[in-house]
Amino acid sequence: MSTRRTFLKQAGLAGAAVFLASDSKAVFSLTREKRVIIIGAGLAGMAAAKKLKEKNIDYVILEARKRVGGRVFSYQIDAMDDLNIELGAEWIGASHQRLLALCDEYKLELINNQFDTHLIYRGRYYKNNEWEYSGEWKKQFDLMLKNY
Repeated sequence: MSTRRTFLKQAGLAGAAVFLASDSKAVFSLTREKRVIIIGAGLAGMAAAKKLKEKNIDYVILEARKRVGGRVFSYQIDAMDDLNIELGAEWIGASHQRLLALCDEYKLELINNQFDTHLIYRGRYYKNNEWEYSGEWKKQFDLMLKNY
């Protein structure tokens, strides 16, 4: 299976090989204007575009999907009830300083919903905050939440 990283590496090597093997004097226009291609409209791609725009550098974003967001993906199950589920990355922890700064900059409200949810596990329904844990698991879970 080819990954994006493998593809980019192979494409770069192929381009370098063609350039180095060429004995003709290729005409390259080295303009002062910088242009950048950003692969992917996920958080990293969009952050790169933001930085480039701040520096007035021309860029284009290439995205394979029909949506932006990369691994961040909210899916609307029911428009009438405004019922959405998260199918990708969804947590922003205290250590995510750059992401928190972007949320502040764009005035995005963050909702603390750490396990404030209902659960169906092994055919049994649990209301939020009424999940059953073993003592050892509860100890580890509380430690994770504390460090989150």
